[in-house]
Amino acid sequence: MPKLIPFSKEYQAGVLDFWGRCFPESNRVFEPDGRHQPLKDIEANFLRFWLLLDEGEIIGTVGVRRLEKENVCELKSLYLSQKFYGLGYGRNLLFTALNYAKSAGFSWVYLDTRSDSQRALRLYEKAGFQKTAPYYENPLTDLFFRLDLTQYEEKSSL
Repeated sequence: MPKLIPFSKEYQAGVLDFWGRCFPESNRVFEPDGRHQPLKDIEANFLRFWLLLDEGEIIGTVGVRRLEKENVCELKSLYLSQKFYGLGYGRNLLFTALNYAKSAGFSWVYLDTRSDSQRALRLYEKAGFQKTAPYYENPLTDLFFRLDLTQYEEKSSL
């Protein structure tokens, strides 16, 4: 059974390796020196970040970042290796991040994604996310969502 743990610096290189492996699975390009640069220093760029490990190997990630607006955060870096799809692990990663955001006092959580990410879209919609206007400029993203955490009831995770 996979184990969910908080990020620690010893996993930094493993996170970059995981992303380099999982992005091509979803027909995306991992750009560690470009738009994905925040992943090169997780402690500096995320409030919290979690890893899902299976026998010591990273199979999933999720993070929370503060946005400039008061009481607003952003869900980032929710990815799961394809061979673990359909087992509830993506949902558990999501709930972990949302539970943290609510307990940390945030009122809203935002996220961006692409319309070709059908599994992710179903996950976000089932969790109660609603489409919203873009909250920043990103030519690679075409959908933006937000969730009212004041209405969110915490859910159990791994």
